[in-house]
Amino acid sequence: MGRKTFESIGRPLPGRANVVLGRAMAGAENQTSAEGDPLLFRAGSIEQALLAADLFAISRESAEIFVIGGARLFNEPAISDWLNRVYLTEVYAPVSGDAYFDMRFPKTEWRIESEQDFMASDADEYGSRFTIYDRRERRRRVDDLSAKLAEEAAKNAWLAEQIERNLPAIRRYEAMRQAHIEP
Repeated sequence: MGRKTFESIGRPLPGRANVVLGRAMAGAENQTSAEGDPLLFRAGSIEQALLAADLFAISRESAEIFVIGGARLFNEPAISDWLNRVYLTEVYAPVSGDAYFDMRFPKTEWRIESEQDFMASDADEYGSRFTIYDRRERRRRVDDLSAKLAEEAAKNAWLAEQIERNLPAIRRYEAMRQAHIEP
């Protein structure tokens, strides 16, 4: 998530790893938070954020990484180009603002996995639609993750420590990739 999204929530989301991206977080701040939360990583670049998210996912044997905001992240090609699934909620409300989700889903590249409409009710002032889009041809962001992690670890002590701690999971992941098994 972006720094502003993180600040608006006010704390890390519980029970999961949180990678917070912000230009002001470059350099020495790219480590666990001041609170010492091992599931919180602050990144100064999109590449660092994506590698930290990869590492968290692999170490927990999770197949999904969620990008939850803000506008810079949603519209960043380094992120949108490798997405394989999008969970999109559209709220039918007149809203003014300066952040927009501008991704398109051409039928040649994406298919709708499911779609559900919700009417306005006592609980929700506005109607909405929840759609799950799946990319027709799955994309892999990093072909040689071990090499990419090693390259970044040389620049980031926290990342180096996490790689060392999760080496068995990283090796299992790489072996599955080499055997062409979808993790």
